[in-house]
Amino acid sequence: MPSQVCKTQPTKDMSAITSQQPIRKTAAVTQQFYMMVEQNPNTTLHPRVQFRINLLDFLRDLQKQNQKIILMGDFNEPLGSDVRGILHIANSCALVDLLTLKIGTCRFKTYIGGSDRIDYVLVSPRVATACKAAGYEPVKYRFKGDHCGFFLDFDTTQLFRNATIPVPRLQHA
Repeated sequence: MPSQVCKTQPTKDMSAITSQQPIRKTAAVTQQFYMMVEQNPNTTLHPRVQFRINLLDFLRDLQKQNQKIILMGDFNEPLGSDVRGILHIANSCALVDLLTLKIGTCRFKTYIGGSDRIDYVLVSPRVATACKAAGYEPVKYRFKGDHCGFFLDFDTTQLFRNATIPVPRLQHA
């Protein structure tokens, strides 16, 4: 499940990186930035921009192979809040916002610290037609994370062209 880092700027002070001190809340963005620098020392891109470039290239390659796509993640942006963001990628690849399609709304938060839906599932239209049910669960309903869980129920015969094999019930002694 991909995760796009937050908008914060990476720490570019190498002495802060090499020290044993924790690097504030920007650790993920800083780590991704320095991985990018290792590959291209002249990079000036923010890790969010590079993430979007890589994701769009990856999805287009899958589409050339006629693959069905289920893309879900913590994208750290409300869908449609950035003209070059995840909605642009979804539109470029004709992906459907599955949870909004199934539940009819997206006006709620999906993580404790915010007020927006930043976790969502984007799918190929053929995948969307195979989805029987989907939804979000409250934060901390099944696990102790700070984001909502969500569920997807697919007609596996329609999606994979074969039925799900039933799991036998456990026998109690």
